[in-house]
Amino acid sequence: MLKVYDQLFSHREFSQYKGVWGCLNYFKDQIEIEFTTNTFEPLLYIIGIEVHSRIPEEQVSFVIDNVKNNKSSKIIIDTTLEDFVQDNFFELYDKLCNDVGEDKIIILTSSSPNVIKSNKPLPMFKNMIYWHAFETNLYVNENKHKRPPAPRQCKKHFIALNKNARPLRNVFHSAFTKHNLIEKSYYAWHNIGMADHWKLGQFNHHPKFPQGSEILWLIERFGLEGDVEKLKQPIRLDHDFAEWQLPDECLKYGAVFCAFDTTACSDNIVTTTANMENNIYLSEKTFKPFLYSIPSMHYGYKNVLDEISNIGYINFNDYFNTNYKHSCNEETLLLHIKTTTMIAELEIDDLNDILNGKECMSMLEHNYEQFQKQDQFFKLVDDLKEFYG
Repeated sequence: MLKVYDQLFSHREFSQYKGVWGCLNYFKDQIEIEFTTNTFEPLLYIIGIEVHSRIPEEQVSFVIDNVKNNKSSKIIIDTTLEDFVQDNFFELYDKLCNDVGEDKIIILTSSSPNVIKSNKPLPMFKNMIYWHAFETNLYVNENKHKRPPAPRQCKKHFIALNKNARPLRNVFHSAFTKHNLIEKSYYAWHNIGMADHWKLGQFNHHPKFPQGSEILWLIERFGLEGDVEKLKQPIRLDHDFAEWQLPDECLKYGAVFCAFDTTACSDNIVTTTANMENNIYLSEKTFKPFLYSIPSMHYGYKNVLDEISNIGYINFNDYFNTNYKHSCNEETLLLHIKTTTMIAELEIDDLNDILNGKECMSMLEHNYEQFQKQDQFFKLVDDLKEFYG
């Protein structure tokens, strides 16, 4: 049985409902676990860290003192809410290593351990677990709104909602603009164009970007819309909805969900994420269509799409004949754009017939049931039991 100290140690900005502490608490009646404040027992102490804020010193000292006093207690550093770590993480990790030893510490990450990003070289961590945290976070926070598969009569071809303009999301924003797909979509583009990759002159001395702009280089490379001033203007849905929530109209009438994940759509084509070819980081955007039973196109690279299959889901990219399996990353992006325009050329009635057909409905049922199983979470519990000893 796992025994966990009944408090999440974190900065106030860290949401206890999105990290491992909250997920373990949510499933406590389904797993062998006890939350307790009895520090005389060997316990797991969970520290939740995000990328900007430091953990209060008194909390860190409390954890260190109790792990020292009970040699069988151990510490989890939960970094799953972001795909990278910064100085606050290294300061915490170094302090814990110095005071209790690295054998007592395990790092929990949602990003592939061998390529987790940081602003400095990463050491070889002794204990690390890779967990698709956002699959479980979404279940914990939104499963009450789940929608089993059912035929729908859609009005628009796509649901494409973006809050932040990552470099390759900009490519697809450019593609939707060039091919007039926005009017066929429930579409939002929140970024106000202030991200560094929009700034002309930022890369004036970089041989890869003779235009002096990362986004201009990408747009030119993929033969897309090149009016940066036009592209960076925000586009908002004419709906009042909470951040990250899908409006009910989208769920009812949007045919295909476009999943523009975070680093899942960026790697060695873009210098800001250089050498990230093997990176896998699946946020809630990957899993939302499985919860709400909506067909989805995931605009990621081959390794990301393979990972989605490896954890039990069916890629609609395969159904729409993206044929990415033998493509390099750049070719895969072009195939995504080609497939999206192909879907857009279908009459909406014909697309409805396809998506309500037996094959598509079977895929939706499989993904919905797979999401409800939460296999990756229960695998995590087994891994933590092994670490806990």
